[in-house]
Amino acid sequence: GLSTGSLPSLRDLSIYFGPFMEGIQGAGSRQLGEVLSTRTFPSLRNVSLCWSPNQTFGALCEGLSQGSVASPVLLNIALSQIWSYDIAWHARRADRAMVPFADAIRAGKLTGLQAVEFGSPMLLSSAQVGGEVFGGALTHADARLTSLEEVELSGSQKGLAEVFDSMSRGPGLLPALRKLHCCSRSPLGVNGTRYLSEIVSVGKVPSLKDLCLNVSGCGQEGMAAFAAALSSPRISALRQLDVTFGAASDGPAGSHALAAELGLFSQALGGGHLRRLEELQVHGLVAIEEVRALCAGLGSGKMTALRELAVYGGAPLGVESAKAFSETIVAEKLPRLRTLSVTSMLNAEGVGGLVDGWMIRQPPSLQHLSLRDNPLNSGAIEAVSNFLGSKRVPSLETVSLCSSGIDERSKSLLSKAFSEVLQFKF
Repeated sequence: GLSTGSLPSLRDLSIYFGPFMEGIQGAGSRQLGEVLSTRTFPSLRNVSLCWSPNQTFGALCEGLSQGSVASPVLLNIALSQIWSYDIAWHARRADRAMVPFADAIRAGKLTGLQAVEFGSPMLLSSAQVGGEVFGGALTHADARLTSLEEVELSGSQKGLAEVFDSMSRGPGLLPALRKLHCCSRSPLGVNGTRYLSEIVSVGKVPSLKDLCLNVSGCGQEGMAAFAAALSSPRISALRQLDVTFGAASDGPAGSHALAAELGLFSQALGGGHLRRLEELQVHGLVAIEEVRALCAGLGSGKMTALRELAVYGGAPLGVESAKAFSETIVAEKLPRLRTLSVTSMLNAEGVGGLVDGWMIRQPPSLQHLSLRDNPLNSGAIEAVSNFLGSKRVPSLETVSLCSSGIDERSKSLLSKAFSEVLQFKF
């Protein structure tokens, strides 16, 4: 149908080529790519291709290279999950998908590329040269990816580091890139963090608005580079930041090192170049020193645009952490904060301590408060009830609490007492 020109009104085209079509020869894929890149479709604007990362995707890219896909046609490519854990199997196939894709980009054949998603971490983890050639293609002088807005990656530390290293060495920019996500299950390590930070610092992604990454185990060297990137004027477009932290080693030494890394991150939060940041998610806090380090940046007075804050822990902390939060998350320091989530961070005494702290300090004008996955007891329930009854936050619309520790009677009483103004979620 596409090759006959019988679809003059076609505007959006989506094709899914799944992993269970592995046995199909690549001739059809190559022909599809050739038709899309050489024929004129007067109404076509959006092409979405979800493909299994194997040689048939390589054949598709070879076909796309016969002509070009350029604006006003925008191309979204998603490489789907791989269903095998055979490393040798992946090693034979990954580069057959990645190299032709990179060749097409580098040759300027895909200037209409708008979004790329690698759904499987096995792809970059097993590729021999795929990560390096793909990253280099993105910033190649002839790629001209002026429409690329979104990149989502997952893979091993080595694979991700290769992508960002080769990106940092290329002469080109990604002027429209607004979203860069590295899967939260894929730590960048020290090298990946350094190379990504360099990409930001030198201005290769000047429009970046949404950044998600895992810096677990990046150490002082990696965190210093990341903090420097967040302290650069080149980061001023950022609106959403999602960061996962984690110690490089267990025990007191690892916790102390992580607190020092949080300190560097906190200095960047308070540096002023993130003053337009609207959403912040921080994962992996497990000690009071880490909480205090984060709060130092949040309470700097430079985060006045922040509307959503989510903090996720890995161990229940007590009243000292709650005190740090209640002293920091106040109207004076975070005047525009409307949504707050504190998840898996506090024990029952900590939950009570947080809301008790807001009885003597004015919290922001929150609309949504989530304290899910923090255990409760009768004292915490009473403290929450007293806080809500005080109406210190009249703007509050929803409250989410952990169901653990609340019996059905207490749930009913809370819900009925504040049903006119609040929606409870358990």
